[in-house]
Amino acid sequence: MTAGFRGILDRLALKFKDHIPLCEGNVTEAPMPQVVIDLGNDRSIHQGMRFLAYREEDSLIDEKTGMNLGSDTEVCGLLSAREVDQTFSRVDIVEKFTQRGVHTGDKVISK
Repeated sequence: MTAGFRGILDRLALKFKDHIPLCEGNVTEAPMPQVVIDLGNDRSIHQGMRFLAYREEDSLIDEKTGMNLGSDTEVCGLLSAREVDQTFSRVDIVEKFTQRGVHTGDKVISK
């Protein structure tokens, strides 16, 4: 690969990163049918951006070794940013994946 072509690919990758950032946050309020997340303009969030809401159970610890075996994760719903402020966003619940739905304390990750 030539150096010039590599430079073009690097600039293109930065544009994607700026337009579709990988962000993790939390649901801070859940006044249905919208919820509030703690991600906003300061994290390059924009209107229409999509997120997955999920819930992690407590970590499983092996009794014999004390080793952390990880935790179960439940994907709760698909969200879409409606109103984006500096440090938070109001998002619509586009689709629920569980009966429980999306609640305060659930985590979110950009999709």
